[in-house]
Amino acid sequence: MTKKLVMGPSGPKPQVSEFDRLLETQILKQAGQSQTSRSAFQQAKQRLLARRATLFPMQLAFIMSPAKKKAAVCTRRAGKTFACRHLAAEAVVNSEWSDRQKAQPVVQYITTTRAKALDLFWTPFKELCREIGLEAHWDDHSLRAQFPNGVLVRAGGCDDREAIESYRGDAYVLVIVDEAASLGVRAEELVVAGISMALADYGGTIAMIGTPGQVQAGIFYQVYCNNREGWEKPFKWSYMTNTAFPPEVRTDQWVRENIGPLDSPKVLREAYGEWVPDSSTLVYSGYEESKVKWDGKLPEGHQWRYILGMDLGWNDPTAFVVGAYAKTHPNLYIVFSESAPHLLPTQVAERILALQARFQITRIVVDYAGATTKGNMAEWNMRYGFGMVAAEKSKKLDYIEHLNSEFYRGMIKIAPSAQKLKNQLATLPWAELDPEQVRHDTKQSLKEHPGFENHETDALLYCFRESLHYRSKVPTADEPYGTEEWHRLQQLHAKRTALKNAGKPAKFKYSQLTKNGR
Repeated sequence: MTKKLVMGPSGPKPQVSEFDRLLETQILKQAGQSQTSRSAFQQAKQRLLARRATLFPMQLAFIMSPAKKKAAVCTRRAGKTFACRHLAAEAVVNSEWSDRQKAQPVVQYITTTRAKALDLFWTPFKELCREIGLEAHWDDHSLRAQFPNGVLVRAGGCDDREAIESYRGDAYVLVIVDEAASLGVRAEELVVAGISMALADYGGTIAMIGTPGQVQAGIFYQVYCNNREGWEKPFKWSYMTNTAFPPEVRTDQWVRENIGPLDSPKVLREAYGEWVPDSSTLVYSGYEESKVKWDGKLPEGHQWRYILGMDLGWNDPTAFVVGAYAKTHPNLYIVFSESAPHLLPTQVAERILALQARFQITRIVVDYAGATTKGNMAEWNMRYGFGMVAAEKSKKLDYIEHLNSEFYRGMIKIAPSAQKLKNQLATLPWAELDPEQVRHDTKQSLKEHPGFENHETDALLYCFRESLHYRSKVPTADEPYGTEEWHRLQQLHAKRTALKNAGKPAKFKYSQLTKNGR
């Protein structure tokens, strides 16, 4: 502030310019506003603490737990998301960005999609803050709220791996993962790779919450079973403890009459919070570990043909599955399966060349999407002579049923090394339809759950569609395949057929004279 000295009766004193007077007034005003803001913030904090009286005991116990890794397994309509909103508000009022040398503290809410984050958390959270007088700068477009104490609250979805990457660069005081079971395998990557290190700055808390899933797999299930190191024993409650519902609704009789049989896996999950597996919800319901078990050695005495099925991706992994079949054996053997993300076109070609050298592949079937991948296929075929063909993707659900039938009959065998493929087959469920939608149990309504990986299973399906193992003809004991006697009998049969058709030119084929089998 610039001051000019002027002479007064008692000596020189500073003369304040008009600009300095306005600046001083603004500073005093801001100080008053800051004091008022702090007072309003403290009042909002007291109102929030008073609202604990509206929570029922299980909600309150979950919110007040000091554990840094905690979870709640609840049924639908159990008030779990209401508890999440209150938990987020308490994290805001109990935190502060006091050290500007550190990253800004963030409270993050994550669920399956951005749209659900808006409906389940963002709008009700804004209403909660309005009711208690907790002011913030709200950005509804990006679902961000900046609070006076420097805390940033955000809400978002977890649709794919790109979304997971977006959560890596912040410093969290609290992360809430809602509907954790519905995230499937993405929940593991989100929690371990995306969030864990970002909690270190402020010693933050991660809270997972959701309804039991369709399959007994994933990080949320491990926490549910107390098999995940470092996590507190999960809180469990059902909608029957939610005092917002009238007593007559919170009974077994009401569940039986309005939802379904009490022993139904779906009812046990959604009304009682029990994690009960249900094979009918799996895409590959015919798969059984015992039926696909195989030592990895192909049976001798057969001429094996190899097919490579590929499911291309970038953020999602590119999958390679190699199957072997013979015209004299009824089984399809999966001899190799692997997948990896972020493979460049040259890297993909190198892997195909290595597989060709190892298995002498005669057919490559590729699933592609978009002009870029189609161009890559053309380049691969021209440069390397792969002879790739596009996978037939129509009637996928029908072929899944055919593959399930082959699993049930024990006609598909999988090498011990293909563990990731086996895991996908054992855990991939159908997507649960939105309960607000009218459900029609037809094939057209079924979709694979987006939270579970299906890249190697898709590559297997393309391989299966090209295999002709179902047309095999097992040789008799008098015709041992591959022996000199077998070749002699094949040639004799071809000559007899050619002579028989000699008088019928339309049926005669010279190739039959030297036919040695397909």
